[in-house]
Amino acid sequence: MFQKNVETELSLLHETTSDLPPRNNLTMKEKRALNTLKNDHDIVIRKADKGGQIVILNKSDYVFEAHRQLSDRETYLPLEKSPLNIYASELDALLQEALSFNIIDDKLIAFIKNDTPKSAIFHHLPKIHKKERPPVGRPIIAGIGSLGENLCEFIDHFLQPLVLRLPSYLRDSGHLLHSLDNYQWNSPNLKWASIDVASLYSCIPHDLGLQAIEFHLNQYSTYDSNLITFLLKSIYFLLTHNFFYFDRKYYLQCRGTAMGAKFAPSYANLFLVGFGGEGEVCERQHECKEM
Repeated sequence: MFQKNVETELSLLHETTSDLPPRNNLTMKEKRALNTLKNDHDIVIRKADKGGQIVILNKSDYVFEAHRQLSDRETYLPLEKSPLNIYASELDALLQEALSFNIIDDKLIAFIKNDTPKSAIFHHLPKIHKKERPPVGRPIIAGIGSLGENLCEFIDHFLQPLVLRLPSYLRDSGHLLHSLDNYQWNSPNLKWASIDVASLYSCIPHDLGLQAIEFHLNQYSTYDSNLITFLLKSIYFLLTHNFFYFDRKYYLQCRGTAMGAKFAPSYANLFLVGFGGEGEVCERQHECKEM
């Protein structure tokens, strides 16, 4: 009832104000300040990696950090030109193969395909909670409107249910606090500890990641075998065709998955659990050097 009343009032408000000229809630001084910041090409303004703060960096420091990360030839490979047209043809062939096996239909192909795809863009979020100055950055590949954006969403639809059944699954900080309510800490010798994986998304070897996903799909899903094959082929396509643009150059990420891809959190969570089932981590994961 509350929602209905709010929607009704908003509709009435729109009807009574839609013909009025738009009003700006900024003063002239504030608008001049925004334009000055917008036209200042010597700085970069980014949201901090954690905490929600706004960070202003010298552009030279920001670009230097980006090139430092992109110089890792085990993870990023420079390209001479955009591979967009070639990759689009390969994706079309993958979808047509799935269509011929009745795994997907024309409606789903229309959703996955993007007739006017854009190149993904690389940027990084400053880690101001770390001690380094200028701060290091968390690499993000923004794929809005990119070739694989909708395919990522399609895959994540099938991977998320597998993640939800993991014994170590935590949705967010609130979920963690709720889970901790069930524990009693009576001993003064007990201490809190947390473990983090450094650069997890970009350090997962493709072969181990795909093996982990295949294990979970076969062991804990009821998906048809043809669908599982298509999902694995689609993930492999996304992992091996993850190209992006930065500073007038194209790059291909040749290890790990992009932080920013819709299916990346599910992919990483299932990889960490490994191949052994409930909480048993795969012994081969030591090959991921940064873990």
